[in-house]
Amino acid sequence: GLDLSGVRSAVAQGDGIYTVELAVPYTALTPKAGDIIGFNASANDDANGDGRRDTYLSWVDKNLPYWADTTAYGEVTLIAAP
Repeated sequence: GLDLSGVRSAVAQGDGIYTVELAVPYTALTPKAGDIIGFNASANDDANGDGRRDTYLSWVDKNLPYWADTTAYGEVTLIAAP
């Protein structure tokens, strides 16, 4: 029942950096500004273009089993959209 059709993202590359912006719609919660939620994001890199992940970057320690244990997530504080 996972529906990702409402997820939006944008990436901007710069001098040795890139910025990722995500919009993830809530379907079961009604969040408000000031709420603190668990959050993790990671990026896969296929530098040689062979369709396989060469490396990845994760917001939390990639040695932790964050895919199985959400206590490893970081936290973000929600703000009102401009």
